[in-house]
Amino acid sequence: QEARGDVVIFVDDDNFLRSDYLAVTARFMAEHPRAGAIGGRYLGVYESAPPAWLATAADYLAISNPGDQPFHLTEPGWWAPAGAGMAVRRELALKAFAKPLLLVDRQGKSLSSGGDTEISYRICRQGHELWYVPELVLEHYMPATRLEPSYLLQLARGIGQSQAILDIYRMPDDRRGRL
Repeated sequence: QEARGDVVIFVDDDNFLRSDYLAVTARFMAEHPRAGAIGGRYLGVYESAPPAWLATAADYLAISNPGDQPFHLTEPGWWAPAGAGMAVRRELALKAFAKPLLLVDRQGKSLSSGGDTEISYRICRQGHELWYVPELVLEHYMPATRLEPSYLLQLARGIGQSQAILDIYRMPDDRRGRL
């Protein structure tokens, strides 16, 4: 609510935006008026060498590189912008937050998740698109503790619980309204 620009970018304290992130965001949003939210490449920067199996769980850690070609979706699916580095038109963010979110992201020791995807659903319901912009690059710092199986199991549990709530957005309007 305090932001005054046309676009809001969500950045966590363990994210490092490339130097051109703001310029690329501003240009892309100006050139694509249907884009409601955008995200890009999220590269891992590791405190210690990542285990070989990490590629199978990288998405859980908001580490993602879907390639060199931009694309868009009309609702979250196999991809949606991660909250880390997600750029949203301010007016759409205000509308998305007008009603309380169903999901609450990380609180205390809870690894609940999915608030970013819920925001994406709400933006799409306003008639806008989600875009992957490969020129948007951020580095996501990964301490060694995040690469431990116990952490990833707890994270997967939180994400799984959130998916059950996100399923509400996939229901037909008449069924969702009854909930």
